Amino acid sequence: MYKKITEAEESTKVMLRNSITNWELGTKQRFYKCPSQHLQLTNTPFQRKGTGEPLQLYKLKLNGEEVDLTTSMTATLDPKNPPGVGQSSTIDKDLDAIMSKLPTKVKLHDPHKFVKGHLLNEQLGGMANKSNLFPITAAANANHKNEIETDVKDYVGEGDGGPIKYSVNVTNISVAMTTGKMYPTAPDSQIEMPKAKFECTVTGSKDYKGARKKIIESEYGVD
Repeated sequence: MYKKITEAEESTKVMLRNSITNWELGTKQRFYKCPSQHLQLTNTPFQRKGTGEPLQLYKLKLNGEEVDLTTSMTATLDPKNPPGVGQSSTIDKDLDAIMSKLPTKVKLHDPHKFVKGHLLNEQLGGMANKSNLFPITAAANANHKNEIETDVKDYVGEGDGGPIKYSVNVTNISVAMTTGKMYPTAPDSQIEMPKAKFECTVTGSKDYKGARKKIIESEYGVD
């Protein structure tokens, strides 16, 4: 079925897609096509933080590269009307230049390598682009999953209970010259590396019994 996107919804500049969504752009009007039980603009899996508030943006500069990243996300998640599947970070291109100057090799230990961390998890409808990704250590990414994301995913996946709001704000962002290795056998070198916190909050239905608030810290070399 087709639904017309209103001017107010268009102004958010947040385009949503999932594995079964097919976007079609017209010359004067924009429509989306998807099964309504998976995605509704009145209950979007990814939206601005608060009604009418601007997105929080941060220009991340390091090692001669820069990218404008969104640092806030609020998702309304209804177990009875779950979001569609989002996107794996592997398809993102927006952060490639930044990530190419950071330690990312698989064989590096988790605290010593960076990944493209979702603010909104892909299994909750999170997209893979600069509006929903931030470079964090693999250790921080695992902590995000284990300390709060799994609780949220399990609750939504059960298909029962009332809606909840899941928010992630990236705070305390800094960049510092740090001694590290680009790959396991490389000599130590000085690399500008990002440090940040993911402040995660769940509000809404009393049916939700999982973690309500967690602060996930990302710092090179720290578990």
